[in-house]
Amino acid sequence: MCSFLITYLEVILGKKSLSMLVNRGPDLTNSHHLENYVFTHFLLHITGKVTPQPFVNDDIVILYNGEIYSASQEYESDGLCLMPLYQQYGEDFMTHLDGEYAICVYDFKKGIAILATDIFGTKPLWYSTQDGHLQVSSHQSALIDINIKDVQRLRHNSRLIFDLQTGKVRDLTQDLFKFDLRQYKNTYDDWIATFFRAIRKRIKNVIHPVFVCLSSGYDSGAICCVLDKIRIRYRTYTIRATENQKILDKRLARYVNNGDPKNMSGAENEDRVVLSITPEDFQRTRQHVLERCEHYSDEIIMHCDHLITQKAIKPGKSMIIYNRYPYKTGDQINITHVSGRSFPIPEGRYYVIKHNDHRFRLSLRKDKLEHKDAIPFRETSTNFLISIDSKGNQGNIRYSKKYDPLNDWAAVGLAKIFSEARKSGRLIYLSGQGGDEIYSDYGHNGKKYKSCSLFGGKFPDDLSEIFPWKTFFESTQRAFIDKEESIAGGYGIESRYPFLDRDVVQEFLWLSPILKNQFYKAPLHELMERYNYPFQPNEKIGFKAHRDK
Repeated sequence: MCSFLITYLEVILGKKSLSMLVNRGPDLTNSHHLENYVFTHFLLHITGKVTPQPFVNDDIVILYNGEIYSASQEYESDGLCLMPLYQQYGEDFMTHLDGEYAICVYDFKKGIAILATDIFGTKPLWYSTQDGHLQVSSHQSALIDINIKDVQRLRHNSRLIFDLQTGKVRDLTQDLFKFDLRQYKNTYDDWIATFFRAIRKRIKNVIHPVFVCLSSGYDSGAICCVLDKIRIRYRTYTIRATENQKILDKRLARYVNNGDPKNMSGAENEDRVVLSITPEDFQRTRQHVLERCEHYSDEIIMHCDHLITQKAIKPGKSMIIYNRYPYKTGDQINITHVSGRSFPIPEGRYYVIKHNDHRFRLSLRKDKLEHKDAIPFRETSTNFLISIDSKGNQGNIRYSKKYDPLNDWAAVGLAKIFSEARKSGRLIYLSGQGGDEIYSDYGHNGKKYKSCSLFGGKFPDDLSEIFPWKTFFESTQRAFIDKEESIAGGYGIESRYPFLDRDVVQEFLWLSPILKNQFYKAPLHELMERYNYPFQPNEKIGFKAHRDK
């Protein structure tokens, strides 16, 4: 986890923008000037020798954020492999990398600059070509702070080539890496072996201990199962909240006694930390998040299927529904599109009317709770889509919402955990992100466990019929990676993503439809069952940090 800023000419950042870049890379700040460009890097030292960036060779300057897992052991730091690879392979050098990264190459001799992201875009990369200059940052806010208006994100799995002479983008290639959609493997063995390798390479040569946010779910369970099996000491942090307490207790009990043969990791009691969040602590931590973490303002659309009610809502009636986020009375919501004949909902401005702490109505009139046009509303958004079928029935309602990572309760839980981890010198977080989006689609065998499920986790015989499904790269995948990067960056924590490992994902895609559909999150199920790690089959709870049981 590092950050960088590339500007044309010297600039002065505002205090908050600068501090957020430093939060992401607090160990060393270094700058280099060349051809009127200023390259500034903020280092978080995680592996190998302390190696200042940028990397410079005559007229070539390279900056990057992340980790290159394919770097040869001959390099004292993984990033040192980038210059030789670029000099050998030129514009296609990133296709020879295995890692989680955002990379910038400026080659003034050739007159080009290259930006590249990994397959899932795990590390943020923002840029602008305003006034014919390519200016880049890990944070959107840093570019906006220096009065750059045209700020864009370089999407996942992409390469941009910029002509430094003409001041224009010469090429933008997306989907650099292509997955093989054949489904021919009839055993989970290769997936499990590859997942073990994914964990091993993410903890290789680290100088700081790793940690996991341990819940009762599949994703953190699978990671801890492997760490136990390879006998790596690590720390877990748990917020009990709404977790399955029996499963959680079984997992924590594996580490109570260091001499217990079940304790494969050799963990001490201090390595299993259970945290509690009071309402006051929640609000204090949330304020801390808002002050120190990057707030992405680009629109991330999450496409959802939400069951509002099984009964048709009759004209003239209103209903009270639960809302995940604390709206205030008088907040405005804009309905931008509505379809349906039997019970049309007018487009326009609606007002939130508070019923109690977590229940709300929407009304066309701010001053009248029982207005006949009041409609239910659940998700946070400034614009959203409600559709009603031709018979006027409301069942699974398709809509899109704009996601804000800093208004997600789980972000507060992560912040609490990351703050504690940082205090104890644990700076490498093994994330479970991608476990839902890729390996289950938030469902199983056609049953949708969450509103954002697209096909209920029932994988077809021909994978090309659905690939890439929306959450594979975008939607919740993009939103929740941003959440983890935003919060981790605010606390100087390095997030690593074993479930998004290129080879792990490919091995899953190669599994036959029968194996994919055999269990909920089938390969994770098989892994934990094979090594006797506690889990509850077919259970999806989701991480919540707003209350404790």
